[in-house]
Amino acid sequence: MKPEYLNPKEHVYGGLFSAIIKHGFFHRLLQCMIITVLFACQPEWVKKGVKYDYSQMDDLTRDVHENTEAFLYQIQKSKEPFYIPVQTKIQSIRVDEQADYFEVEFTKPLSYIALREENVREFYTKFKEYLSRPYNKYKFTLKCLGYPLQELVPNFYRSDTARYDQQRIPDEQPETRIPVVSQVGQERYLKALTGMNIAVWPSHGWYYNYSIKRWEWQRPRFFQTVEDLLSVSFTTPYLIPMLENAGALVFTPRERDIQINEVVVDNDGSSDADCIYREWSKDLSNTWENDRQGFGFRPEPLTGNQNPFNFGTSRYILSDTVLSAGAEWIPVIPSTGYYSVYIAFNSRENSSDEVNYSVYHSGGKTTFKINQRIGGRTWIYLGTFKFRKGNHPDSGRVEITNAGKAAGQTISADAIRFGGGQGSVARAGQPSGRPRFTEAGKYWLQYAGFPDSLVHAVNGDSNDYVNDYKSRPEFANYLNGAPCGPNYDRENNGLGIPVDLALALHTDAGTNEQDDLIGTMVIYSIFDVDSQKVFPNGISRLANRDLADIVQTQIVSDVKNLYTYLWPRRLMKEAWYSEAARPNMPSVIIELLSHQNFTDTRLALDPLFRFNVSRAIYKGILKFLTNRYGRKYVVQPLPVDHLRAEIGADGSIYVNWQPVPDVLEPTAMPTSFQVFIRQDSGDFDNGHRVFTNNFILKDPKSDMVYNFRV
Repeated sequence: MKPEYLNPKEHVYGGLFSAIIKHGFFHRLLQCMIITVLFACQPEWVKKGVKYDYSQMDDLTRDVHENTEAFLYQIQKSKEPFYIPVQTKIQSIRVDEQADYFEVEFTKPLSYIALREENVREFYTKFKEYLSRPYNKYKFTLKCLGYPLQELVPNFYRSDTARYDQQRIPDEQPETRIPVVSQVGQERYLKALTGMNIAVWPSHGWYYNYSIKRWEWQRPRFFQTVEDLLSVSFTTPYLIPMLENAGALVFTPRERDIQINEVVVDNDGSSDADCIYREWSKDLSNTWENDRQGFGFRPEPLTGNQNPFNFGTSRYILSDTVLSAGAEWIPVIPSTGYYSVYIAFNSRENSSDEVNYSVYHSGGKTTFKINQRIGGRTWIYLGTFKFRKGNHPDSGRVEITNAGKAAGQTISADAIRFGGGQGSVARAGQPSGRPRFTEAGKYWLQYAGFPDSLVHAVNGDSNDYVNDYKSRPEFANYLNGAPCGPNYDRENNGLGIPVDLALALHTDAGTNEQDDLIGTMVIYSIFDVDSQKVFPNGISRLANRDLADIVQTQIVSDVKNLYTYLWPRRLMKEAWYSEAARPNMPSVIIELLSHQNFTDTRLALDPLFRFNVSRAIYKGILKFLTNRYGRKYVVQPLPVDHLRAEIGADGSIYVNWQPVPDVLEPTAMPTSFQVFIRQDSGDFDNGHRVFTNNFILKDPKSDMVYNFRV
């Protein structure tokens, strides 16, 4: 019998031995020993690396594949010169021998890291070192998520604007918009967020669980808090005011006012019989008349999907070039305190875009111009003001007038609301029994007149949990309107308020057994609900990755610098989450930290940490949006310190302070200051701008307590 020989091609080390005799005990033993030695001498990436199926690959593809495997294994093992997630594998390889070119597509985990021009360049250089001949002479492209790696670098971090991806940049500029709300006398910040509209919401909230027939939190209680409220403690007192101070209008699907009282004053009837709504007109040919449906107050809670903006009527009058008509709402305030003021009106094509509303409060009078062409049939937030208990028309009312630049335009007047109040949506015959700010967004959206079939009840009436997490992004879409309207009718006009960005803040970033810091994770989606990679207006959804990267980078950098260098930068996860995929504008979910982790939560319960992290989120948003619209940015300064006031020899009050440099942000130096004054137990006034770090109040009243805020 002739000896049988192994085909050298059957083994990766074929050719080292010409033949092995395969019969006889000795020869079998020798064969086993040789094969053992051969496997022991294999490269480590072959023995420990991912096992791939080469059966469908041609020789060229397999060669490139094995080169890539060796590269991946070594970089993942050494983490040098950069980190690649260990879950990263080869998804596909395409070789074009005729063009001396190939492409390598890596699996999604490679996209979890922040990519910059520098580390992408290193990636390509290091990868080429692992290519054998002739492939080291080929041109090649390394890809992930279907894009070349260099395309995953945010525009903001590119060294040259000529390299920007123009598909991520919209044509419209915020400066051309007429905002739905603008405060008269307020500064416009062209190196900040003036003209921009931002949707921000905290996670979850008190909701009705149909399966167990009771109201409850959506997340469990941990360490003296619950995520449903912990996220609110970042957004409401810190993040939202920071964005507003930078010039943005902020909209949120959860009640923002922690005031548990509420007063509604309306032409159809108010929450208190002693509240007053009254109209006046000097011109008998132009008087107030009934308009379309509007808000109607009812003392009983809402049931099912009832819309309170279908319960009543609104009123209208025509504008005039001189003051000839007006209306006012005078509440009966149940207790002295701070109340948010919301207005409602109807929008028409011929509505005025400069309607004057004035709020009279304990600090004086604050006037707003309202663009009534957009934002109709919902609650529009004006501000939060201090009001005294009872009925005080001089310091507790809202007034609208019809004077404007153009005559003959429609001015609408509907209900006005003071304070956040209690939940007013019933389930199984009972409302939640909690302040409205604790409730899930779904219930506020119903109370605010958003349509159930498009926003807050898209899954029917039997699962408020699902409807809630779908309602928050659809709220942003409905604010925006066509062509980026709610996903169930994108051509719906909605409220016509162009939304530049949507951000959801959560605190459920994971757990570990050692109670080490969990850190910050972000979630975005490059696919929408129809699996498209562009928004309905044609803008690339890679803008979502840009936003996620910039905000996460800012948060992690600031926490590392201010608190601990151990704060982990978690993955930047591309995933189909409702709050990431549904918004038809740039959006991100921030899983800021882990409320299930004591070490994280100890920081989260610190008000200064909340301030600094919220400031980091604000800075990330600022950098994304100013870059998106081609603006330079300036960060708002830190609060001043060393504030003091003393009475001088001349009887004047001398106030001085010191600006606080921001060691993390060189642009955050003040060039002017706003000094707000409060007398006795009143409220602060609208402010006085000064260009030095001192202020003099001349001729103060005697026996009056003055308070100053800078």
